[in-house]
Amino acid sequence: MRISHRYKFIFFSNPKTGSESVRLMLDPYSDIHCRRPSECTPDFPFYDHMLPVELRDVFAQRGWDFGSYYKFTFVRNPWARLVSVYAAILDRGLAGRIRDLGNALSRWTRGRDMAPDIDGFRRWVRTVETSGRGGGGKAHHRFRQKGTWSIAAFVGDGQGHELVDEIIRLEDAADRLPALAVQLGLPDADHVRLPHVNVHRHPKYVSYYDDATAAHVARLYADDIARFGYRFGE
Repeated sequence: MRISHRYKFIFFSNPKTGSESVRLMLDPYSDIHCRRPSECTPDFPFYDHMLPVELRDVFAQRGWDFGSYYKFTFVRNPWARLVSVYAAILDRGLAGRIRDLGNALSRWTRGRDMAPDIDGFRRWVRTVETSGRGGGGKAHHRFRQKGTWSIAAFVGDGQGHELVDEIIRLEDAADRLPALAVQLGLPDADHVRLPHVNVHRHPKYVSYYDDATAAHVARLYADDIARFGYRFGE
């Protein structure tokens, strides 16, 4: 998350939708830079993937006008996003270290990466939830708690209202962000570009799915898919 009092914007970091890249882009213009949840205090409650409904309450407590800020976030193809969430889970803890060691040995001995954990992903993807606590087990709760939420769950107030002004498809970010920078009045807006950081290397996401799991995700995220025009394989 990033907040600018000067330029009156709030960027909400929807997990695994390019958030880290956007935060980096907005750093020079931001007054409040988020922290890890474990580093937050009552005086500084702003954390990485803070929900709009949570921030609205903090603004009210401080007498700040939440409605006067331009609030935006990103959405992403759900099939691709879930593969990124799963890759992030594997990057954590013992499982990630074992996998990284195996990949290193594989590259050294055979000159290529090990095969992805497709069976593990297909089991995991059936456990995800689109709201509430998330899904996927302990590692998911600790590291990507909101990573499987639908966009409505992430930006909603629990009463059917959305608390952001714009939801940008990650796939359209390169076209939309320069215009948004101009809209926000950022200096040198014509030169604002989205950097690419924290990019996981994994095969094209369709290889993780079979027909049943692809259809399962289509049912779970039917609203996101219809609203933003997503298709499997794109």
